[in-house]
Parts: sequence; C-alpha cells; structure tokens
Amino acid sequence: DALDALDSLDVVKLIPAYRVIVEADSPDLLRFDKMLPIVEAREEIIKRGQMWAVERAEEMRVQADGLLDQYQPQAAQDTLKDRKLVERFVDEKANQALRDLETRASTDLRLLEQAERRARQAQRLAAENALGAWDLLVEAYQTYAGATALPEARQTIVGAMVESLQGLVREAEAAFNQKRMDRIQRIYQGARLDYADKDETLDEWLAHLAEFDRQARAYEDYIRNAPGLVE
Repeated sequence: DALDALDSLDVVKLIPAYRVIVEADSPDLLRFDKMLPIVEAREEIIKRGQMWAVERAEEMRVQADGLLDQYQPQAAQDTLKDRKLVERFVDEKANQALRDLETRASTDLRLLEQAERRARQAQRLAAENALGAWDLLVEAYQTYAGATALPEARQTIVGAMVESLQGLVREAEAAFNQKRMDRIQRIYQGARLDYADKDETLDEWLAHLAEFDRQARAYEDYIRNAPGLVE
C-alpha cells in the first residue's frame, strides 16, 4: 500500500520521514526526522517489505503445510490469505511454494466434500446393504481420509456387519443341529470372503463361525472313519 501511495505522488519529489521514539512507560511516538527523496523512500519501503515478507512467507508455508497434513484444508486456505501481500517481496521459489500450497488446499477441500458425501451415502446404505456400504466407505477413505463423517459412518456400517454375522452364526448353529455340515462350510467360507480383514470388531463373530466349521469337519471325518473303526 505504501508503494502504491508513492506511485500516486507523481509531482512530489520529497516526502517527510519520521522516526518511532520509544520511551519507557509511554506509548510509541512519531517524531519528524527529515525530508526524504521519493526514490530513497521507495528503496527503504522495499527493504523493510522484504524483511517482513520473507519471515511472513515462511510462517505461512510452515503453518499451511502442517494444517494440510492434519486434514484441515480450510484452515490452511485461511492461513494463506496474505500470499498476495508478500508476493512482490519474495523470490520465485518462495512464491511457488505458497502457490503450490494454495492449490493443494483447494484440491483437498474439493476431495473433502466428495468424501463427506460418499461417507453419508454409505451410512444411509448400511442397514440395507452393509457390504455395499463398506465398499462406499473405502472409496470415501481413499478420496480423503480426513473427512469428519468417516468415523460415524464406519461405526454404523460395522454395526450392520456385526448384525449380519450374528445372523450367519445363528444359521450355522441351526445347520449343525440339522447335521448339514456342508452348509456350515459354505457359510464360513462366504463369511471369510465378505468380512475378513475389514474391522477387528468382526473377528469375534468370524471366530464363532470358524469353530462351527472346525466341528463340522471333525464330524464329517468321524462319519467317514466310523466303518473302519467298527471293523
């Protein structure tokens, strides 16, 4: 702003310069120092601007980079709001670093919105199709892992998958009581394909099915070997 003001003084050759007087227990005071040629004033302003801008640019870069790593793209974008002010006073490398962070913040904001929409969609689908909801949730995580809707959506979906597994455990128990051992094996294999390596909460119920599968195989082995034992 000071440089722009100087540019508007096209007919003025000298401008007053002031010093800041610092006194103990008193507000800082401005005291007239001398009349300064505009050329020298411009050089002084640029020099002071560069000192401020280099420090401010590095401060913005570090803060914005840290915020983006913490999945806070809006805060990072807000931190970079002064980029245009330092642009004319810092070198191209510093300017490019700030521009890159602006681009990253803008991209992350867009990805955040997409991930939030997918997470909410997955959460709505959970009761109807838990496995399909999980696939959508994975897409949301891959889009932007810092979306705030993800933890709640995951909790809802995992809860729905637990209910599905509990139903399969009941089916396996009924099949065991009916001596339908082949049915138990199909239930267990299908459950492993659908639910393994998704969430630790599911492991307990997969373990129940694994135990039914073990007992079913042991029963079949016993039936196969029974005639030989009798002989």
